[in-house]
Amino acid sequence: MNFKKLIFLFFFVSISSVYTAEIKMSFASNIPPYTFSQTNTGIELEIIGLALAYKGHVLKPIYFPLSEVPSAFKEKKVDAAMIDLGEDLSSFGGHYANAAVLYDNVLITLKENNLDINKPEDLDGLIISSFVGAVKRYPKWLTKVKSAYNYFEENSQKLQVLVLHKQRVDAILMDINIYKYNITNEEEGKEVRTSENWK
Repeated sequence: MNFKKLIFLFFFVSISSVYTAEIKMSFASNIPPYTFSQTNTGIELEIIGLALAYKGHVLKPIYFPLSEVPSAFKEKKVDAAMIDLGEDLSSFGGHYANAAVLYDNVLITLKENNLDINKPEDLDGLIISSFVGAVKRYPKWLTKVKSAYNYFEENSQKLQVLVLHKQRVDAILMDINIYKYNITNEEEGKEVRTSENWK
């Protein structure tokens, strides 16, 4: 199976909000370059905002930690959610639409550690940090690592990059564009290896 397989970012809209001019949608607080809560900008906000505007609606983004995005929808704090984190929201009135944004999730390691990750067993004994909900998306790869207590999920992708570069973890699982956005000038000199064939 090709590890470059993309994660779909789902867009949920409840029936009651279809005819509303303002659509309140839950987004993760900050996932650059996809969302910037301070300025209400980012690739994801622009695509969804334009799609809604085309139909005469206005997007009103409401920000939460990534792990709380689906809960905000389930608790009816919003009309739509940017992602389900592996939980089917249909029973809560969610309707799945086509993906607005595709994430290119890869396992990233420091090149100096010379780690080749091509199959789930290659993660044995490694410490992995990922985005919230990854274990539900990639159970074949992450369940064993999680059960060995070598896995943790992090809301902050910036922190994931930091712990990799400080060698607190062996690999991080994240969208390659989020990784590139979050590296600082000092970290740009660090060579990394991405595992393209892992999924």
